[in-house]
Amino acid sequence: MLNALKILALAIALAVISVGCGGGGDSVQKVSEPKSAVATTQPVVTNQQNGSSKQDWVTLTDADEVFSIDVPSHWDTVIDTDELIAEYPSLAEQGILAAFRGVDSQTGSNAFLLLDMQELFSVEPQPIDRDGYMQSQLADLSQMASTNVSQTDVTLDGISGTQFNYSMGEEIDQIATILIGDEPRMACGSLGIALTVTFPSMDKYENAEAELAIVEQVAASLRILSTAAIAPTCDDRKALSLLEASGDSVGATEYIGEVDGLRLIEWEATEDDYGDLAIVGSIENISAELKEYVGIQFDVYDKSGYSLGQVEGFTERLAAGRKWRFEAISSIPVDEVGEIELFDIYNLD
Repeated sequence: MLNALKILALAIALAVISVGCGGGGDSVQKVSEPKSAVATTQPVVTNQQNGSSKQDWVTLTDADEVFSIDVPSHWDTVIDTDELIAEYPSLAEQGILAAFRGVDSQTGSNAFLLLDMQELFSVEPQPIDRDGYMQSQLADLSQMASTNVSQTDVTLDGISGTQFNYSMGEEIDQIATILIGDEPRMACGSLGIALTVTFPSMDKYENAEAELAIVEQVAASLRILSTAAIAPTCDDRKALSLLEASGDSVGATEYIGEVDGLRLIEWEATEDDYGDLAIVGSIENISAELKEYVGIQFDVYDKSGYSLGQVEGFTERLAAGRKWRFEAISSIPVDEVGEIELFDIYNLD
C-alpha cells in the first residue's frame, strides 16, 4: 500500500517560485514507459472564448491523451513530460511525474499538475489508502502554510477528491486538489493526481478576486481522459503494473525484506535497449529519519553457476516515508544470465 508522499509540498515550492517571477508578486522484464509519462508529439491546442473572463482560452491535451486542461491563451505553459522530467528528475526517480505547468508571467498566477504513479511500479498495484493519503497531505500543509488549512470534499470530472485552501505568506494564496478514483482512467485507485493553483493574496492585490476566478476555472477544467486507462477494467490488478513481463526466466524473484529501516518492496530483472541486464525495483524508507547514500547490490551468475559479477544501484539520499525506484544497470548480456541473488541493501549515513 502506498505511503502518502509530500507531493503537495513539492508543488507548493514550485508554484512559489513561479509567483516570485510574476509582475504581481521472476522473468526477464522490460519496463514499459508509463502511458502518461512521455509526450512524444506536440500537445493538442483548441481555441475557445470564455465569456466570464472576457479573454481567449485554450484547451491543452497532452500527447498521450491522459488529461486536458483549459488555460488563458497568454499563459506560458509546458505540457511536454520529457521536458518536465528533465527539470525535476528527483520526482521522476520516485515515480512522481510533473505533467503540466502553466503561469501568467504578469501576475504570477499559475497551475501545476503532478501524477503520483509510485504504486504502479509494483508487480500488483494496490489501491491507495485515501484517508491516510489525505491526512498526510493535510499534516504537511499545516506545517508549511501561514494560515489554517481548510479542507473540502470535492468532485472533479466525476472523480472524488479533496480540496485544500491556504495561504503561503502574506502575498500568496493556493488551492490544492487531490484526486483518487476507482475507475480505470485513474488506475483503479492506484494513481494520485495533485493539481495546485496559486494566485495573489486577496488581502494584498486589487485584482486578486479576478485572478482567483481564473485559477478556479483552470482547476475546474481538468479532465482525466478515458484513454489514460492502463487496463480496460479493474478485475486484474497485475494488468495495472507498469512493469511489463517478457522473455525467458533468469531467476529473478519478488523479495520483500527490511534492512535498517529500508524496505525492499520488489525487484525485477529487465533487459535494456542494448540487450544487457538491468534490475529495477522499489525501496522505501520506513524509518523516521533521512537515509543518505542508499544502495542495493545483486550477485549475478551464469547458467553453470559461475559469477558474472555484481550489479548495483545507488542514490544519495532517501527521505523518511519516501520511495526510491532504483535501476541497477550492467554490461552483462541477458542471454548469459542464469541466476540473480540479492546481496545487500545499505546506507552509509
